[in-house]
Amino acid sequence: MNIDNEYVQILKESEEYEKIRYKESMKERDALLKRLSDGLDKETISELQK
Repeated sequence: MNIDNEYVQILKESEEYEKIRYKESMKERDALLKRLSDGLDKETISELQK
């Protein structure tokens, strides 16, 4: 493999890693938002019940 091909391969692997990492971070963000909204809903319900 010459240097250009190695460089292109590294770029492709890096891009693929970034795509995977982005998807994982979006899943984490969505999970945190859901937990937050669930918690806020519970707090709101408990406030309304007082």
